[in-house]
Amino acid sequence: MFKKFPSMSFRMGMRLINMILSIVHQKTATALCLTTIKNEDKLEFSRILEAIKANFNDKYDEYMKKWGGGIMGSKSQAKTKAKERVLAKEAAQRLS
Repeated sequence: MFKKFPSMSFRMGMRLINMILSIVHQKTATALCLTTIKNEDKLEFSRILEAIKANFNDKYDEYMKKWGGGIMGSKSQAKTKAKERVLAKEAAQRLS
C-alpha cells in the first residue's frame, strides 16, 4: 500500500502528523509505504487510514493554494495595454 500526503500544515491536525512521523522516525515525510500489517495492528491501522482520508484526501481541493485571481499587476497591465495599442495601430494600417 502506498499513500502520498499533500504538504502538511497545522490546520490539518498535529495529532495525525505526529502519528505518521512516529512511524517513519524522521522530522518530515511526504510518502509512507507499508508492505505488511500485523493482524493485531489492523484495527489501529484502519483508524489511521480513516483519519488520513478525512484530513488529507477528502480535503485536498480545499487546501490547495489559489493563485492570483486573474488580476495582473500595474506593470503587467501597462505592458499589455502598450501591446494592444501597437496591434491596433498595425490593424488600422492594414485596413487603410
